[in-house]
Amino acid sequence: MTTQLSSNEIRQRFIKFFEKRDHKFLESAPLIPESDGGDRNVTLFNVAGMQPLMSYLLGEDHPEGKRLVNSQKCLRTNDIDEVGDNTHATFFEMLGNWSLGDPASPDGIGQGGYFKEEAIKYSYDFLIDPDEGLGLDINRLYITIFAGNEQVPKDIESKEIWMDLGVPEHCIYERDSKDNWWTAGSNSPAGPSTEMFYDMTGELGDMTQQEFEGADERQDVVEIWNNVFMSYQQEPRTILVDAVHCLIDKEGAINEELNTYLQRLPNDIIVVTNAPKEKHQKLFENVSFPIFTLEGQPKKEDSEYFKKLLEDYKLVPEDVIYFDHTDENIESAAQENIHGAIYDTNENAIEFIKKYSIKIKELAHKNVDTGSGLERISAVVQGKRSIFETDLFTPVVDRISEFVELNTEEKKKSARIITDHLKSANFLVAEGLEPSNTGRGYILRRLIRRAVTHAYRLGIHDKPMKLGVLIAEIYGDAYSYLINDQEHISEVIQKEEKAFLNTLEKGMKEFEKGERDAFTLFTTFGFPLEMTQELAIEKGEVIDITEFEKKMKEHQEKSRSSAAGQFKGGLADVDDPKVVQLHTAHHLLLSALQQVLGGEVKQRGSNVTSDRLRIDFTFDRKLTDEEKIEVERIVNEKINEGLPVVMKKMPRYEAESLDAQMEFGQKYPDEVSVYFIGDNDQPFSLEFCGGPHVENTSELGTFKIKKEQSSSKGVRRIKAVLQ
Repeated sequence: MTTQLSSNEIRQRFIKFFEKRDHKFLESAPLIPESDGGDRNVTLFNVAGMQPLMSYLLGEDHPEGKRLVNSQKCLRTNDIDEVGDNTHATFFEMLGNWSLGDPASPDGIGQGGYFKEEAIKYSYDFLIDPDEGLGLDINRLYITIFAGNEQVPKDIESKEIWMDLGVPEHCIYERDSKDNWWTAGSNSPAGPSTEMFYDMTGELGDMTQQEFEGADERQDVVEIWNNVFMSYQQEPRTILVDAVHCLIDKEGAINEELNTYLQRLPNDIIVVTNAPKEKHQKLFENVSFPIFTLEGQPKKEDSEYFKKLLEDYKLVPEDVIYFDHTDENIESAAQENIHGAIYDTNENAIEFIKKYSIKIKELAHKNVDTGSGLERISAVVQGKRSIFETDLFTPVVDRISEFVELNTEEKKKSARIITDHLKSANFLVAEGLEPSNTGRGYILRRLIRRAVTHAYRLGIHDKPMKLGVLIAEIYGDAYSYLINDQEHISEVIQKEEKAFLNTLEKGMKEFEKGERDAFTLFTTFGFPLEMTQELAIEKGEVIDITEFEKKMKEHQEKSRSSAAGQFKGGLADVDDPKVVQLHTAHHLLLSALQQVLGGEVKQRGSNVTSDRLRIDFTFDRKLTDEEKIEVERIVNEKINEGLPVVMKKMPRYEAESLDAQMEFGQKYPDEVSVYFIGDNDQPFSLEFCGGPHVENTSELGTFKIKKEQSSSKGVRRIKAVLQ
């Protein structure tokens, strides 16, 4: 192996390697995404190296050309509970090189671009070459390729390229789409990947597929590079769902498991039925999806039913899937070339949806997108089993060890979590973010508070460790603003730390007074479960974790049902800050539509996921471009005005007298929650709703209508995003 390199040297060596091969260097985009003008990039943070390049991967010309290289800052919190093991962190850098395809070229690659053969050779050379690359041992290298599925064949070409480079066939393993198919979402470029793994023990040698999988699970082998060949595009298919016997029963009771699953999907859902319209209000009062019926003339047993459905919704058969409880209905849909399956259980229906709800088609251009985590590759080069033993973490961990002996695995993990979370917090605050209760600010608050909790557990929460200064020194060469802005960064983080320490102190007092219910301490005082467990152990007591989890589940379900009960259109996840933001934007959109199109506009259905909002509303024609622009202008105006969002409980008759908006067909209790957006005397929006919402419209970002179309006769549909 090459003489041990620092992480900064690895980063620079990677960039220079590709610059020498005609790649243009790009500075890292911010952690907080910049809008690409579409809904593909609407996430809280940049979570992958390719994310800022999405529009170029879809065919837009990049000003720097086709060959690009960079080290992109990324932040993920989906694995936050895994942080502290050998490989997981919330903040990381992704070293990446790209070749942007050319849709005008016959081969989809174009002059100056490259695809599988050159991409794999570049990866191999950088990993193995001791002079320009890292000088790793080829005998400790293992490769995985895509095994293929119903829509895309096995990646035999990549396997043959690796073998030509000298990797033995028995060190190349096939994996399915769970591991070796990459996509940024349901409506994005995608493709098979080949991944490189490295033996961290130096003792594994030849392995069977089963032995390799076991080594991966134990982290004896670690993925160090991933080459994605983006030559496909994923698009969600429309899902037709049988009403009675599938989504509801004969009395209209909803199939909660299936309904919840469908609500979370990005796909358009259409409920199909033979029932006449006069039955709709009662039978389908719990259904939030559009309903298609020909009132029995013809019925679903007749292929004309599906022919008319395709015409009304302007769909093509290959973009539609269907499940129903009878063979006869499935067969009539098949006559119109609609792929269907029999519904017998929710489990089978969900498996069918997972398998067929996404359409994969070839792109006109072929992209290469590669990613190598700087933290993991540093661990390999520096001969460490854990990323936390590399020079990207050790200065901070070592400083912590000066104040507390890290003599147990639990204490070591706490030190790692503190290091990682404060690193993420430093980068986020440097980009102008501050802690709050929603959106990105909530994630920042959670990271800081988790770090404080672990510092408290180690007894170092009041020690002057100045960890932010060390973080700035680690990354100062690449990101000098961490050094320049350190005073402001420290001020923001310390303010949040102080506030949360007060919360911890209150929880401690309640515990000492005799409060032992972990659920009460957590929900009422914000006292972390881990702290309650530690204090109980000190007193020889045991906290019933099963009971805590049971109460938390009941609490969350109660919150969800409260929200869904009055916001029938469906929130995908009331705990997701992005869903909450889009929910508030939904209220603004309805009011703006009424202002532009007239007060007769009423909501007829809705659905909010973390990616977008959807509203169905009464209106008998297509909106003009001018009307859509005006609706957007009004919503963004109200966002920029920073209007307060306030919930008030009141008798239903009082809310009705205020002319608060309510959803058609919804039954409300005698006491309701009403959300006011704007001045209480003359609010811009006033709706029956169970929440949750942001506290102020300024937290929303920029509103953009992505699509306006027919939902059913006399009902239009809008999909919109926040950028």
